Amino acid sequence: MKTYQSGSRVPYGLYASLKQLDFCFVNGSGEVLEGLHGANYIHIPALVTLALLPIIGASFYFAFPVMVIGFVLLAILKFAIGSVRLAGNRKAHLATMRWDPMMAYMKKPEDKKNPHEQNNKTGAKKEEESK
Repeated sequence: MKTYQSGSRVPYGLYASLKQLDFCFVNGSGEVLEGLHGANYIHIPALVTLALLPIIGASFYFAFPVMVIGFVLLAILKFAIGSVRLAGNRKAHLATMRWDPMMAYMKKPEDKKNPHEQNNKTGAKKEEESK
């Protein structure tokens, strides 16, 4: 079979590129084959196109409902997973315990003063008063 490259002038008809899975239709004789850059196309005769139309139509007829059902189930699944994740994130703080029971019996940090901090504070006050 004769192959045509995209961008060349071709006669009227349907053209297919099997490597890139692309189909192009040319309306008039001598028009440019607008396809994928650098792709090679073969001319599909009109009788072959007419013979393939029932097969293409039947595959679409049977595959379309399966695709619709699949997309609806996918949308429901995504919604359910998103809801579970959202509920889990809202209650995640309950699963992690941030309270330490031993801390209830310890002294507050304000009660324990570091002797170095007291000396630094009194020393800083003395310097401010001397100025």
